[in-house]
Amino acid sequence: MSQMQEAQLAILPLIAWRVWAITTSEPWEGVPGPVLRGAWGHPWPGPELEARCLNPPVRKSVFSAFLFGREKRAHQSPAPFLSCDCGIYARKPGDSDDLWVVRIAHLPMAGGFIEMSGVVIEGSKGFRAQRARLVGPVEVWVPCADCRSPATEIFIRDHLFRGRCNRHAAGDVPGMARDEWMDYVVPALGRRYRVPVVGVEEGVADGHR
Repeated sequence: MSQMQEAQLAILPLIAWRVWAITTSEPWEGVPGPVLRGAWGHPWPGPELEARCLNPPVRKSVFSAFLFGREKRAHQSPAPFLSCDCGIYARKPGDSDDLWVVRIAHLPMAGGFIEMSGVVIEGSKGFRAQRARLVGPVEVWVPCADCRSPATEIFIRDHLFRGRCNRHAAGDVPGMARDEWMDYVVPALGRRYRVPVVGVEEGVADGHR
């Protein structure tokens, strides 16, 4: 979001829409089980999150060396900050989430509503906030990592869940059927984030429907 098009607001909580990647968690993160991650790899340990400024990675691959807590403090001022890109990002309901989806399109994804509060900065394409809380519902979908068609099977590679369709099935890498994976992930995310979670066949790649 362009800094010239932003305005800082101290407003009542507002509802916005965003997407996450669904990944495995690492032992040192203290959040065993499947977890939602933002586009830069930062995990949401629970339903509430407070922003802190991190130096964004200077690389195209989202979940490369930056993933799993390899982050540096950028400034000490509370996040979000007008002269920085920090904060918890979300879109206005109905707006396209194309940039976020492109970044995590090779991974299982979730989309849902969050309540943003504290200091909120509004830009031309959405918001970034000081605090956020999942209010649900959350929709889960798994694209094929190779073609983004709905996956029929899920496997783990490089500590991350990956989906594959029948056309791109690889017999040398063991996996589980999509429905079996959903039976594991959907209840686990519901317990962690305390919101309704549902599995869907098609993704919400263009924002909330």
